[in-house]
Amino acid sequence: EFSAHNELIVARHPRLTGAFAGLDGLNLGTQTSDNEEIENATYNGWLCAHYVSSVLVFSPRG
Repeated sequence: EFSAHNELIVARHPRLTGAFAGLDGLNLGTQTSDNEEIENATYNGWLCAHYVSSVLVFSPRG
């Protein structure tokens, strides 16, 4: 199954030889909270804004 996934990925992205899955980070902007603990959890100092971060993992077959 890994080999079949790799063939699909390489067909679209030829430089990704050996890949069998993919992932991508996603930062969704969010409102600030009056609750200090929640505000701390959503603040990203590197981006200087409030985000909820997610990682999406997917198969090349959908």
